[in-house]
Amino acid sequence: MAKSSLRNFELTLPPAVSSAVHIFTLALLLFFGFYHILFGTFLLGVSCFLTLLVTVFSLISVINHSQNPALLISFVVCSISTLVIASYFHGERGLIYCFSLSAAMFFLIRFQAAIYLGAATITICAFAALNSMDPFLVGRFLLAMSISFVFSGVLANQLFKQTRRLEQDANQDYLTGLMNQRSFYAWLDSHLKSDNSSRSKLTLFYFDIDNFKSVNDTFGHAGGDLVLKEFSRRIIAEVGEINSEFCIDSEMHFCRLSGDEFVLACPNTSDVGMAADLAGRFHQTLANPFSIAGRMTVIYSSIGVHHFVVENQSVGEVMQLADGAMYKAKKTGEQQFYISEDQRENYFREANAAY
Repeated sequence: MAKSSLRNFELTLPPAVSSAVHIFTLALLLFFGFYHILFGTFLLGVSCFLTLLVTVFSLISVINHSQNPALLISFVVCSISTLVIASYFHGERGLIYCFSLSAAMFFLIRFQAAIYLGAATITICAFAALNSMDPFLVGRFLLAMSISFVFSGVLANQLFKQTRRLEQDANQDYLTGLMNQRSFYAWLDSHLKSDNSSRSKLTLFYFDIDNFKSVNDTFGHAGGDLVLKEFSRRIIAEVGEINSEFCIDSEMHFCRLSGDEFVLACPNTSDVGMAADLAGRFHQTLANPFSIAGRMTVIYSSIGVHHFVVENQSVGEVMQLADGAMYKAKKTGEQQFYISEDQRENYFREANAAY
């Protein structure tokens, strides 16, 4: 799941828009670079061409879908330097471009960096313009640029909130706050195809709440929702304890697929025996009765466990095996798990009935 905060958030432009902005900037820099080298301020012309060079590399990275943050920062810093020189020698002809650059920063770099660099750009350019402008006129420009910059920041803040809300709707389950099927499948596909994960071990725990329909029939959908939220909370808490004990994996990959079905991906489980032990622990943490509308109710879960070595399998292939294991566990009765291994060597072990 995304762990963005406002100060670190970056409002990225679509590649086509970013490319268009780069090309427009290149055209301006090329025109003003030649003009000032031939007829105007030579230093400003050189600065335009240096910024143009950085812009070309930045455009190439955008086209190749490998945007480099260092290039963006270099582009912003070079642009600021060019505007400072322009403001020093030509006053308002440099200051006028501060409006667009300070606003564009919110779409080029992270939010906090955009605030600092934008404020610095406005201030430095205003002081530089004092060399060629009346102080009163510079003050009016400074006020206008500051107001524009504040409104740009407010707009960026609102866009961030809307974008984060859309990301949550697209990637999180609305009820439990877990990963939804879309985001989990995206992560799993990436993990299965990653060179860093090749030949590593992964265990999928496919949960299905037993007789969940009777819970909805007895307590209504509101009661069923309480069970789903408490179910996910208990599994999350148990995974946290497991991570602390075994350092299996520090990141949570727990998903509500749909209805009463959940799946947990547990990387780096050493062997099938460990996977079985973890399944038993999940059953134990679910064994305590659930409180629904003031009544204590026992909730059981069938768990399909698929333990395998990552070898560029497809998401559909591994999920089908985990799902098949879950249905085999369900056929044997309540509160059971079934383990599916590599090479189709399967075995079944009943959960500890002591609880």
